[in-house]
Amino acid sequence: MSRANVQTMSEPACGPSRLIQEVFDQDRCSVCGACVNRCPYYAYHRGRVVVRDRCTLEEGSCYAFCPMAGARGGFEGELGPHKKVIIARSNLRDMRKRGQSGGVVSTMVHLALQDGLVGEAVLTSGHPEDPPHGVRVTTRGQIAACAGSRYAQSGVVSVLNQALAEPSKTKLLMVGTPCQIKAASAMRQAPPESVPFNPKRIGLLIGLFCTWALDYRSLSKYLRFMLFGERASGYDIPPPPADVFMVKTGDGLKAFPLEEIRKLRLNACRFCDDMTSTMADVSVGTVEGLDGWNTVIIRTSRGEKLVKKAEADNLITVDILPKDDLEHLKEAAAGKKERGQSAWAENGAA
Repeated sequence: MSRANVQTMSEPACGPSRLIQEVFDQDRCSVCGACVNRCPYYAYHRGRVVVRDRCTLEEGSCYAFCPMAGARGGFEGELGPHKKVIIARSNLRDMRKRGQSGGVVSTMVHLALQDGLVGEAVLTSGHPEDPPHGVRVTTRGQIAACAGSRYAQSGVVSVLNQALAEPSKTKLLMVGTPCQIKAASAMRQAPPESVPFNPKRIGLLIGLFCTWALDYRSLSKYLRFMLFGERASGYDIPPPPADVFMVKTGDGLKAFPLEEIRKLRLNACRFCDDMTSTMADVSVGTVEGLDGWNTVIIRTSRGEKLVKKAEADNLITVDILPKDDLEHLKEAAAGKKERGQSAWAENGAA
């Protein structure tokens, strides 16, 4: 199975001016953070990537690694390249309690660090009232603190850039959404002579399923108005047919129509055709109708090794994904792929 075709630094030069023209001026920034901490002209601020000034360079990694520009590529089928699709849940109580669905992502990050497969992990953290942001973690407690979904983009690749800029040989793991994984995968595939970092340091990529991500600023403004100033302490989107966005407050749970929340998504999500993080080593999502379990797509030999080790060490329990659930997953992924590609066909020209 072939990987997506990704532009690298060895291909025709594309620079910051083209990135601004094609992505920022068209409101297509996915807030992945790939251009931040790599170039002084970009910064992550309160849930958005902002352009500080115009750069005159003719070429740059900011364009090559942007998932809405150079790193944008296609993939085969509905789910992209993969070896196997299973369901799994964590056997670690703290990871299942704090994690999303079965807690598998947090458990695999813990295993990778514990067994020395990587020396550091880049995850997303942040209180619901604050912009989500990338963090570097090395301990089980730090992993648990990052567990759960934020639903708004975090610019997490900017922290991967920060780690890669340091003179270290430490292997890194990153957890991210499809656009973030595309950026990190393009970085990992870059010819070493074309970039000022060691691509081989990117050891593992764990991808998350994602249908859309929210604009933090729009969500914050909406909730401040709807909650009359009351603070939110957590979010959740229950599986269908609930069709609501749940907000945990000091006064209990409050439900808002999911249709209203969808209006707050990033415009870039209209152009995304990847629901299951096809460029990851292993991708993880929920299993609709099966509470406490994750769908796990094993894509590469690295991902297979990680999942098998987690099962062998009794850190996770695995089972077969029911055929109907697999078909539903493929249908949902195909729908997003079609919508994203249609959006590019209709509005792709800068």
